[in-house]
Amino acid sequence: MWPRVRSRKEAPRVRTWASRGEAKLLGFAGYKAGMTTISFMDNRKSSMTAGTKAFTPATILECPPMKVASVRLYGGSRVLSDVFTGSDPALSRRLPKHKKVQPEQAKAKLAKQPEGVTRVSLILQTQPGLTGIGKKKPEMLEIALGGTVPEQLAYAEQALGRDIALAEVLEPGMQVDVKAVTKGKGFQGTTKRYGTSVRPRKSEKHKRGAGNLGPWNPSKVSYAVPQPGKMGYHARTEYNKHIFKIGSEPSDVNPAGGFVRYGTVRNPYLVLRGSVPGPIKRLIRMHLSVRPNKLIPKEAPEITEISKTSKQGN
Repeated sequence: MWPRVRSRKEAPRVRTWASRGEAKLLGFAGYKAGMTTISFMDNRKSSMTAGTKAFTPATILECPPMKVASVRLYGGSRVLSDVFTGSDPALSRRLPKHKKVQPEQAKAKLAKQPEGVTRVSLILQTQPGLTGIGKKKPEMLEIALGGTVPEQLAYAEQALGRDIALAEVLEPGMQVDVKAVTKGKGFQGTTKRYGTSVRPRKSEKHKRGAGNLGPWNPSKVSYAVPQPGKMGYHARTEYNKHIFKIGSEPSDVNPAGGFVRYGTVRNPYLVLRGSVPGPIKRLIRMHLSVRPNKLIPKEAPEITEISKTSKQGN
């Protein structure tokens, strides 16, 4: 059977929470604190260790509440209106000349929304000042809302100007797609950058380089030829990360002496199975999975222990 070909005029399918009958923020953000080891009771039916204790590496993300700075209304792919509050003083570090509007005035403007609204999203700002990473300038990101348009407008109206907590958006057992910028490794050669073979000892000119850059004709170097250049610091997305735990008591995950180069977690935290891109202190964006893995159970496993031994190498 041939696959169905979608015409150009056909609108793309959008995954929303409308089937669940609720409007909800479809993502959140946090700061990477570090990694640890977790022991848990494996609840995957297809696993060789199903029903027994297993161990896995896990990443701890500190997720302070996020503040709603603006509501954006779309008509198709076009922005119809932006309802901006900007009442948080910390926002002046990111937008020095922004107009400050009280939440009551913003809600009155939102009530007069233009016709033809097809979807609503929120522009949120992080609050790094609540953490111990030594940063005050907030990041701003746009996150979509699920549900029908009336439900999205109702949710946006009550969310304007207030803080949104981690527990309001994500739950243990969910799968999220993680977006972050990887570690930067600077200017590197072809062997480290592309994994080319090291040439023999008596090679002409150099050993850790490409054997040749291509033919004489055509007299140009192809983009596919391995050459030195920037390595790392790329935007990457990793799919279907399983949320093991969401907690509000930092003492449950803080190791002795704190996380290396990060310190101690002070806000609600999230435990993800496995690793995530980026170095310590980098902002990690999480969105509800667009293609969930059916083999990952929908319930979070029972965690028996979270290692809190010192990560200082003592």
